[in-house]
Amino acid sequence: MIAAIHCGRRQLAIDDEAWKEYLRQSFSLESTARLSFEQLRAALNHLIRCGFVKRDAAGAPIVNEWAFIDTAVSDRQPLLRKLLMQARAAGIETGMQVAYIEGIAKQMGGAGKSGNVHTPLRFCDAWQLRLIVAAMEFHLKRRYRGAPADA
Repeated sequence: MIAAIHCGRRQLAIDDEAWKEYLRQSFSLESTARLSFEQLRAALNHLIRCGFVKRDAAGAPIVNEWAFIDTAVSDRQPLLRKLLMQARAAGIETGMQVAYIEGIAKQMGGAGKSGNVHTPLRFCDAWQLRLIVAAMEFHLKRRYRGAPADA
């Protein structure tokens, strides 16, 4: 999130002094690194209101990262919608949800194991999506339970 804030500052041409002044007025701090998660979210939303446009890896503006659901094969649409709801339940910021879930998919099962999915969500088949949904369920349960993965 700090990286997104710095990208937003560059895109909006906000110099260091102006940014520090914003941080002092809004959070009584002078460094982005000292902001809590909620404060980071507030600062990023402030930049978005000022005109910052999030972009994907190719540099295109992110309009709706889940738009591909409507064009997906019919047996995959419910699974993709389930992933969307799981991402929202996890409190993942809009514009970062697909990347977050793809990161979970890459980590599941460990490197080189059969459960590992390295395909972008839009190209996953129904079997891979089921694995990712199960991994996200596990992730959400672990996150809200507050226990380590092995517990």
